[in-house]
Amino acid sequence: MRPIRLTSLVILGLLASGPWVQANGRVFKRIARPPVAFPVPMPRSAVPPKEPEILLSRTVDGWGETVADAEQMALENARRVIVDCFALREDHPLEWRPNLNYIHRYLIKKRDALEDSEEPLRGLQGVRLWIEIDRGKWDAMLQKDREVRSESRMVLLGKLLAGVVAFLGAIAGYLRLEEMTKGYYTAWLRLAAIGFVSVVGAGIWWVS
Repeated sequence: MRPIRLTSLVILGLLASGPWVQANGRVFKRIARPPVAFPVPMPRSAVPPKEPEILLSRTVDGWGETVADAEQMALENARRVIVDCFALREDHPLEWRPNLNYIHRYLIKKRDALEDSEEPLRGLQGVRLWIEIDRGKWDAMLQKDREVRSESRMVLLGKLLAGVVAFLGAIAGYLRLEEMTKGYYTAWLRLAAIGFVSVVGAGIWWVS
C-alpha cells in the first residue's frame, strides 16, 4: 500500500503544479497572469541653449599708413565708444579704463579690412572692428570698475590717516620741545612744526 500511496501523491503533485488543474471532475486550464508593466518615463526634451544678451554691438573704423597703425586707431576709437556707452547706461563714468589689449582680446568679435572706395585719403590702410559685449562681459567690466573704486577709497583713507598722524605728531613734538626749551625757541619750533606738516602734505599729494 505504501508504494501505491507514494505514487498517488507524486501524480497529484504533478497535476497541481502543471498548467492543468482538475476540480469537481472538470479539468480547467491554469491561466497565467501577464507581468505588470510599469510605465517608462518619457525622456525630457533637450532645452535649447539661451542666446546671450548683447548689450553693445557697434563697428569702429581706423586708418593709418600701415595696417598696425589703422588697427591701433580703431582700438582707441573702440575704447572711446565703450567708455561712452558705460557712462550712458550706468549713469557714471568708468574709473577702470580697459586697455587696448583687453579690448582686442575679449571685446572684438570680427576684424575686416576696409575697401579702397572707403579710403578718405590715398595711401592709407583701413581696418573695421566689430565690437560685441554680452551680459557676462559687461558684468565682468563692472566688477573690475568696482575693484578700482574700492582701491581708490582705500588709498584715500590711508592718505587721510597719514595726514592726521603727521599733524598730531607735529603738535606733540612741538609741545614737548616747547616744554624742554622753556619757551625760548617758540617761533622756531612753530616754524619747524608747520614745515613738517607741509612736507608730509606735499608728499601725500605727490604720491596721489
